Amino acid sequence: MKKPKASRLFFPLVPLLFSTVKRDEAYFMSLLKTVEATPGLYYSYETDITVNLQRRCKLMEAWTSKPLWKQADPRFVWNKHLLEELIEYKLDRFIIPLLQGNILKLLLYHAFEPICMCVACLSFQVTQLKLNGSPATFTLLSRRCTRRLGTRMWRRGANLEGDTANFIETEQLLELEGFRCSSLQIRGSIPLLWEQIVDLSYKPQLRIIQHEQTPQVVERHFNDLYQRYGETIAVDLTDKHGDEGQLSAAYAEEMQKLPNVRYVSFDFHHVCGSSNFANLQVLYDQISEEFEKQGYFLIDKNGKILEEQKGIIRSNCIDCLDRTNVTQSYLAQKTLDIQLQRLGVFTSTEYISMFPEDYVKFRTLWAEQGDEISLEYAGTHALKGDLVRYGKQTVAGFIKDGMSALSRYYMNNFHDGIRQARSLFHLSPISIKEMK
Repeated sequence: MKKPKASRLFFPLVPLLFSTVKRDEAYFMSLLKTVEATPGLYYSYETDITVNLQRRCKLMEAWTSKPLWKQADPRFVWNKHLLEELIEYKLDRFIIPLLQGNILKLLLYHAFEPICMCVACLSFQVTQLKLNGSPATFTLLSRRCTRRLGTRMWRRGANLEGDTANFIETEQLLELEGFRCSSLQIRGSIPLLWEQIVDLSYKPQLRIIQHEQTPQVVERHFNDLYQRYGETIAVDLTDKHGDEGQLSAAYAEEMQKLPNVRYVSFDFHHVCGSSNFANLQVLYDQISEEFEKQGYFLIDKNGKILEEQKGIIRSNCIDCLDRTNVTQSYLAQKTLDIQLQRLGVFTSTEYISMFPEDYVKFRTLWAEQGDEISLEYAGTHALKGDLVRYGKQTVAGFIKDGMSALSRYYMNNFHDGIRQARSLFHLSPISIKEMK
């Protein structure tokens, strides 16, 4: 009687099973290493950096005495899932929320006194500034939302809950003689259901996903913004022709159903081209009255609230990177002028642009922020950085933009898949057992 051959099959399966597990583990280890290399992660042992100054000052004292992780805005807590076991065992002392974004700071002094600029990962430059008035600290802090996290071509538009890709809250802080000012702007992908599938072409086709819930998605998005920030002005910087034009037209059509939100269409490429930064005044003229009514947050050295920001500007282009950063820096400059005039540093006829050294530092800070945000989403430096730094396109900047554009093409097609997997993996970690 012959032995059954099936019994022999058991032994080859063991190494096969182990090798499969090892392959899976190796893949997850590679994802973890990619997670460890995630740029722009910040934390604080003392202050909740996920919450903007206005909200933090208005929270009850009982709230601010809670552990940091309980104070944190869950939208911006990057390591939320990684903290679950620590939270379960009530290890509050060891629970530190991580924020993805960037923090950049300028220390502004009288003439001939040094200023230290911290750009992202503690990169320092020392120079001298001349500024009317007392020493001042100027800070940019950007917070990336984790609700629709992902990379450029792999995360577009909104989900059914109204959360959008590349949603970032940017806070501009000014500290001067005990006074603290805060102004907020936000950016986020066009809040429709749409995608742009990578297909090796330089600019893959945009596809609007027809869905019966599209109006509700847009409404949910802007209702959430109203609850958090007040009245919203939606500034759409996309082109009005081609694929972008179709997407912009669909966005405009949905916005007509929301009378409480002002929608402003501004074809950045048509009006500003590649070098006319000053033409953003055309946009500002359209929104200046409401923009100035929205105001900014101001608190004195005794903690008394003197001004509150009552609304928000929401800007977008297709990627919410290059055109968006140029536009936000322009509006931020307008806000800074208003604040410095309010605090008596400038007269009513003086502006930051009249002080060349300070103006260069302000613009450099915004350009560096644009680069950091772009690195996180697209994997390259921002395009149009020269418009922010110098107000015009330079030859060197043109070459740099070309190299960055080619790098984006490579990243989108050959590298962003693993970066997208990393984003999904750290937001919802799974084990080998759960894979089976």
